[in-house]
Amino acid sequence: AAAAGGESQVAVRDGVPHAARLARIPTARPEADGADLGAPAATLDPDGTVLITGGTGVLGSLLARHLVTERGARRLLLTSRRGPAAAGAPELVAELAALGAEAAVVACDAADREALAALLAGIPAEHPLTAVVHTAGHLDDGLVPSLTPERIDAVLRPKVDAALHLHELTRDLDLAAFVLFSSAAGTLGSPGQANYAAANAFLDALAQRRRAAGLPAVSLAWGLWEQRSEMTGDLTDADVQRMARAGLAPLSSEEGLALFDTACALSAPATGADAGADAAGEPGGPDGTVFVAMRLDTGPLRAQADAGGLPPLFRGLVRGGLRRAAAAGVADAAVSAAARRLAGLSGLPEEEQERVLLEVVRTTAAAVLAYPSPDAVGESQQFLELGLDSLTAVELRNQLNAATGLRLPATLLFDHPTPLLVAARLRAELAGAPGGPAGPDGAAEQGEEEDAGVFGSMLREAGTQGASGQFMELLMQASRFRPSFASAAELRKAPSLVRLSRGGTRPGLVCFSSILSISGPHQYARFASAFRGRRDVHAMAAPGFLRGEQLPSTAEAVIEAQAEAVLRHADGEPFVLLGHSSGGMLAHAVAGRLEGAGVFPEAVVLVDIYSHDDDAIMGIQPGLSQGVDERQGSYVPVDDSRLLAMGAYFRLFGGWKPEAVKAPTLLVRAQEQFFDWTRATDGDWRSYWDLEHTAVDVAGNHFTMMEQHAATTAGTVEEWLDARL
Repeated sequence: AAAAGGESQVAVRDGVPHAARLARIPTARPEADGADLGAPAATLDPDGTVLITGGTGVLGSLLARHLVTERGARRLLLTSRRGPAAAGAPELVAELAALGAEAAVVACDAADREALAALLAGIPAEHPLTAVVHTAGHLDDGLVPSLTPERIDAVLRPKVDAALHLHELTRDLDLAAFVLFSSAAGTLGSPGQANYAAANAFLDALAQRRRAAGLPAVSLAWGLWEQRSEMTGDLTDADVQRMARAGLAPLSSEEGLALFDTACALSAPATGADAGADAAGEPGGPDGTVFVAMRLDTGPLRAQADAGGLPPLFRGLVRGGLRRAAAAGVADAAVSAAARRLAGLSGLPEEEQERVLLEVVRTTAAAVLAYPSPDAVGESQQFLELGLDSLTAVELRNQLNAATGLRLPATLLFDHPTPLLVAARLRAELAGAPGGPAGPDGAAEQGEEEDAGVFGSMLREAGTQGASGQFMELLMQASRFRPSFASAAELRKAPSLVRLSRGGTRPGLVCFSSILSISGPHQYARFASAFRGRRDVHAMAAPGFLRGEQLPSTAEAVIEAQAEAVLRHADGEPFVLLGHSSGGMLAHAVAGRLEGAGVFPEAVVLVDIYSHDDDAIMGIQPGLSQGVDERQGSYVPVDDSRLLAMGAYFRLFGGWKPEAVKAPTLLVRAQEQFFDWTRATDGDWRSYWDLEHTAVDVAGNHFTMMEQHAATTAGTVEEWLDARL
């Protein structure tokens, strides 16, 4: 019965199945004398010390001010990885002092048990630790196949390890409060956040375990806050709109802090006539320990219920559409509507079929990408410009699979980057072309495995054997037998630029994709989003990475083709060339080609480039292979075409040496070491450039500087360009 009930999780205890449901909690729980526990939580001991991990972050700083102004805290110990060097830390300490509180900011990684123990031992006896609030956290989002043990550890460590150490090192202290900042991702699930969801589910369980042992504890599973933090700063407007369409509205700072006080009050041990209320299941579940603190918009939830797609967790909050939800089995209203439109497709003329399919693609894309209507999705508009990323690419492909019954490849939206091209592909497949409707159960999964091709499985085996270098030699030689072009004139399809950001009158950026198998304009999506409204950003793929494309037979051929594409795009307007990793090699080479023709870029920006040095490229090869392998599920699925293209470019640009250009050059280097390699001349592991340039360092490693830290990298580039141009 439990398996047939349609629940994603069921607990069977003593033969009774239990299904999880969210429920509203009354904010008032009357005591025998009529006191209201929904009022703000108790005042903190002014002589005690309050520890806040992540205390210099956005939420930690908000909470520190709140505890001083509203809860009476007078002594705060704020920790973070950078401590006093964190942005805004001195100003925060001064502000808290003006409010009458003494705050110490210390660099301490709470996941380091010895460092945390030393920190706690240093708290003076006259001001003992009386409250702990654990707000620290880290994100490293990606689809499940890309979540390596290292990426999981990076997220679990600041949440799980730190919380466990805080619990064990303070369990014998007389604490008034032990508060864990969890996330609704651990309760609801969140696309691309399997590691983060697991970390927060642990915090919820730890709070329950502490409560069962008679220790103070409350875990707050937060929804989205309006005020962006380091972890939510990369969310685009489309991300926020998509969450809002699911009923998950952001909290203002005032609402969040009010919920913090309310939850702390509700979690306080009951006394007097109400002492048995917790055991009876009031409020906050069995023991008032775990609260989902978020703002729900029930309108979108009712719409999901009416369409039969309401997640079971919300069924206690939204009453409409329950019978249909139990019986329909339809996951999304847009999918069911699309399926109805396609029901009579075969009887229509070919032109009408494509029009209907185009409407389906635009409608589905608008729903997935959080646009108000299909009219906002242009039929020839690039999905990347619309805000497509790896997660939404998978979601949109899956929605189209569900609507059409087809077995569409994981690379669909990268091979066919506009709604018009996708509609044409759908019509061809529905007409019976290769790769048509899925057959028996499991055929789709098998097809996706086949998409990886022969070289994909060989790549994995080469990595297992520690033979990545030999496998690259194989790719380099095999790539000679792909169709090629020796000049721009021989290209069947000239390179085109994809707009990623629109805005401003400043010189636009033209970004060059790297020559790695995971490359493409999508690698600049996060970076470009930081320029929206201020500067145009376009990106260009290297020819040969998509199925059916020709590969260059010489390095000069691709440089010529890309230089001509830049000229067509710029049309006399000023522009800046930029490339990350080996994309910097192409950006610099194209700059030299253009200058030779009398066209001068405003500047060249090289982001962590190593490709101009044979010793470096050999030294970083193992790490590069590891980084590519880790990111295949987060970027674009890698097939034989992409692997052979990477081999061809490695062959053509082996031994490439840059020549001086007149354009001012910026080298942006990663602050964190990723490759196990150092330069023989000076022992430095950082990226370098032997020609004249300005160098700046930014947060992150070779890959994460354009992922989690993309906004910081973009800000550094913008600051330099503003000063130069």
